[in-house]
Amino acid sequence: MDRYELRRIDYSLTEDHQALQAAYKDFFKTHCSIETVRAAEESGFDKSLWERLCAMGATTMALPESVGGDGATLVDLTLVAEEVGRSLAPVPWIDHVCAARLLARLGALDPDVVNGKQLAAFDPQHDNVTGVRLIPTGSIADQIVVRDGQDIVRLTFGTRPAKVDNIGRLPMAWVDPAAADSRTVLASGAEALAEYQRALDEWRVLTAAALVGLVEETLTIARLFRVAMTQLDLVARPKVTGQRGIQIWIPIRSGYSFSDTSKFTEAVSRTVGRVVPELVSWKWLKSDRRGLARLDYTQNAINKTLVAPYSLRPAVGAPVSVPLEWDELDDPELRPDRWTIDDVLIRLSKLGDPFVALVGQQQDLPDL
Repeated sequence: MDRYELRRIDYSLTEDHQALQAAYKDFFKTHCSIETVRAAEESGFDKSLWERLCAMGATTMALPESVGGDGATLVDLTLVAEEVGRSLAPVPWIDHVCAARLLARLGALDPDVVNGKQLAAFDPQHDNVTGVRLIPTGSIADQIVVRDGQDIVRLTFGTRPAKVDNIGRLPMAWVDPAAADSRTVLASGAEALAEYQRALDEWRVLTAAALVGLVEETLTIARLFRVAMTQLDLVARPKVTGQRGIQIWIPIRSGYSFSDTSKFTEAVSRTVGRVVPELVSWKWLKSDRRGLARLDYTQNAINKTLVAPYSLRPAVGAPVSVPLEWDELDDPELRPDRWTIDDVLIRLSKLGDPFVALVGQQQDLPDL
């Protein structure tokens, strides 16, 4: 299959796909409120939510029918992962299903892992490391699968490793294979390592899907700013930062004080935040936000350094901070770091600069 044939394939979701995603969207909307997410911050895990998710078939769906599963495809799993990310669900579903699928392929899957009564984890690092390693769900897992040289090994601990504090409030833990109470070699050799690599690839795909769900919530907030600008009759444009966020730029006439602009940006931000309180945190520290978005009106501050349009960012791939048209917020492929030094000039030559519409605008700040 060549790249042109790949482009001709219809990648649109079937009715079954849409029904599956709708079912899990409704599940998390019903059972995973922001209060549920915040209540689980200490451990990074909500046992009740996990049991409800397992009862819905979210663990068995990922496994082949030969081991009691439903034989779902990877596309099916990405749709569920997207809803996991969108809701910030404090459950280890992605790590568990990737580890369980690996165990199934190795012929070492326990029935309690199939139904979710036992939590399975694995080491998602790209490199085959030795010694102590950081496992994303290590503090809650009943069994952990790792690579050890040419071997695939299952570890169990009488006392689970201690949770490591982290920004995402994940149930991370440093795991030392040498300290495990049991160590079982499940498979060895090139074929076993290839199966482990497949699990890594699946983990990356599902994690990316979860991040898509999370980013879509940020775009929802950005779209609300579009509504606000329309209601206030202001010309403005969004701009991706090239890393994690989206900024809204509003040209105004000269004469306003710093206090005037600060009060305006805070008032607009808090108004938008009140529309979607489940998506917004006003906490200053990222570690306190549990993945929620901060509407950072303090970017409009004295001596604050802002990322200029078309600036390169210090990150892998050399992403660029790019101005957008409002309609681009509806693009399903939009990410804050979508454009890089390699393609930004192509975009500019084809579409022009959206910020041209802001040049020369002498706007009054409306009363709120």
